[in-house]
Amino acid sequence: MSDHIREIVIAIYDDSGEISSIRRCGENQADMQCSPGELWVEVDKNVSDETHYIDVSTSSHQPTPREPIYPSYSVDGLAVTFSSLPIGAVIGVAGQELIADGDDEVEFDVPGTYRIALSHPRYLGETLEVTVG
Repeated sequence: MSDHIREIVIAIYDDSGEISSIRRCGENQADMQCSPGELWVEVDKNVSDETHYIDVSTSSHQPTPREPIYPSYSVDGLAVTFSSLPIGAVIGVAGQELIADGDDEVEFDVPGTYRIALSHPRYLGETLEVTVG
């Protein structure tokens, strides 16, 4: 009988399915890799926290590729209005964050070109460059 412990790759994630890290460990050490409130699942070596999330809507909690957000937005004066962001997406501008709820507008004080970062556990992150004013 062999005492060899199989090395596995695990994704550590939260109850929303967002992967916080990918780690290699012995199969008997996976539980020790998690902090309170974190979960883990064994994954393929090609799974990444940038390209995947864990589908928590199924009982098996399997890694799933993130899809593009495909943001739809319009600019009116100093305001940028988003019309198709997934609920719960994070809209980041100049260190501030707004959580998308379906009625999402970012208003600027000064005309110019701004970077708006979009993120969501189920979608690939995207950064837009928009000019207002």
